[in-house]
Amino acid sequence: MLRTRIITAAVMLPIALYIILFSPYKVFFAFVTACYFVAVWEWSHFVTAENLLLKSLFRFFMLLMLFLIYKALNTHQHHVIYVFEHQAFSLAAFYALIVLTVGLVGLVVSTYFVCTYPRTAKCWNHPIGKSLCALWTLLPWWLSMIVLHQSVLGVWGLLFAGIIVWSADSGAYFAGRRFGKRKLAEAVSPGKTIEGVLGGVLTSCVIAGGLGLWVLSHAAHSTHIVLTPLSIIALFVMIILLSVVSVVGDLAESMFKRAANLKDSGKILPGHGGLLDRIDGLTFALPLFAWMLVWFNLALT
Repeated sequence: MLRTRIITAAVMLPIALYIILFSPYKVFFAFVTACYFVAVWEWSHFVTAENLLLKSLFRFFMLLMLFLIYKALNTHQHHVIYVFEHQAFSLAAFYALIVLTVGLVGLVVSTYFVCTYPRTAKCWNHPIGKSLCALWTLLPWWLSMIVLHQSVLGVWGLLFAGIIVWSADSGAYFAGRRFGKRKLAEAVSPGKTIEGVLGGVLTSCVIAGGLGLWVLSHAAHSTHIVLTPLSIIALFVMIILLSVVSVVGDLAESMFKRAANLKDSGKILPGHGGLLDRIDGLTFALPLFAWMLVWFNLALT
C-alpha cells in the first residue's frame, strides 16, 4: 500500500503542479473542470449507493449549475472567467462573490453538522440534503481555483494556499500520532485529535508563515509595499484561519463517507482513494481565501 501511494504521488504530483504553475490558462481551466467532474462523480456515491437514476439526476444537476455559473461569468471574449477588473466593480466579480459567499455559508453549516453528528444527520442524510451540501462545497471550490489563478497573486497565490493546507494536514498527522490524546470529533473521524490540529496549525505557521514573510520582505525591497507589524499579524491570522477551515473540509468529507458507509470516496488515485480524499482540506479553505482576495482587490479599485 505504501509503495502504491508513493508511486501515485510521484507520478501525479509533478503533473498537477506543472499544469497549475506553467500551463496556459485554457489547459488549467480544463484541468480544474475535469477535477470537478470527477469530484461530482464521487459525490454521487454519497447521495445514493444503488439508485442509478438519482445518481444521474445529481450529476446532471451539478453539471447544469456549473454551466450556468460559467455563462454568468463569461463576460469577456477571450477569458472564460475574469473577475479582477481594476477599473471598476465588474458584474463577474459580483457573481463570483455570490458563489464564494455561498461556500462560506456552507462552511458554517457544515461545521455545525460536523459538531453535532450524528444527532443532526437527519437534516442532510438524504439525496436532496447531500445534493445541497455538494452544491455549496464543490462549486465554490471550482470557482475559487479559477479566481485565485486569475487574481493579482496569480498561480503563486494558489500554490501558497495549497502549502498552508497541506502543511497543516501533514503536521496534524505527525503531531496527532506523537501527542494525540483528546479526540476532536470522535463520531466523525476517531483518529483526529485536538493536539493533532494544534500541531498542524503550528506547522503551517512555521512553513507557510516563513515563506510568506520571505515573500513580503522581498516585495518590500523591490516595490512600494511596506512590511508592517499589522501586515505580519494579518498574514498569520490568515494562515491560522485557513488551517482550521481545512480541518472542517476534511471532517465534512469524512462525515459523508461515514454516513454512506464508504472507506474512500473513490479509487481513481491508487493507494490514496478518490480525488475528494485528496482535496477535502481545500474545499472550504480555497473559497475563503478567494473571497478575501476578491474583497482586497475591490478595495484597491
